[in-house]
Amino acid sequence: MKVGIVSSRFQILHLKHIEYILAAKMRCERLYIGIEEPDNIYIEQLHEEQLSEEQLYGERIHKEELSVKPKWNLENPLTYIERHEMLSQALLEFGMEKTEFDILPFPIHHAEYVLQYVPQKATYFLGVSTSADRQKRRTLKKLNIKTEVLWERDSSTRGITETEVLDMVINDEKWEKQVPKSTVKYMKQRKLIQKIKDLAVES
Repeated sequence: MKVGIVSSRFQILHLKHIEYILAAKMRCERLYIGIEEPDNIYIEQLHEEQLSEEQLYGERIHKEELSVKPKWNLENPLTYIERHEMLSQALLEFGMEKTEFDILPFPIHHAEYVLQYVPQKATYFLGVSTSADRQKRRTLKKLNIKTEVLWERDSSTRGITETEVLDMVINDEKWEKQVPKSTVKYMKQRKLIQKIKDLAVES
């Protein structure tokens, strides 16, 4: 049985995430979906150490590759369990069976722990559009995890980003069209829209 892995922060889960997950699922029978930065420890460490983008990713990142960075309070607004539940509901909405996937933490920025969560013999599927994606691929190769590129896109063709969706939520723009229907329902039921807006004010 071919086993696959994908990962992202899923802050907020949007339709490009779903495209990525479904493209990977077409290439394997069971898919592990990793939630990056499952808690705020890594983000707090970055701010305490005042690490630059170059130190973080191991290379210079061209400005045109980066989305506008949110303020600290909005870098990781949703908890691990909120993202886990959001993903579970969305994947069922899009026709995946519960037996076909598993959702778990994926501490890519503390790579020494990654193999505690996912099998080494699985194939990691990734889309490449930034220097961070290329660095992630190198990190996975050092762990002897096989990687397979689903697509390579630049900033003009990669589609909407998490940061842009967050910005739409904060500014009461039509963010609902960018995310799964189950995600809209979940965010409204759990009052996550107001949570994000409150964090934006605190920032």
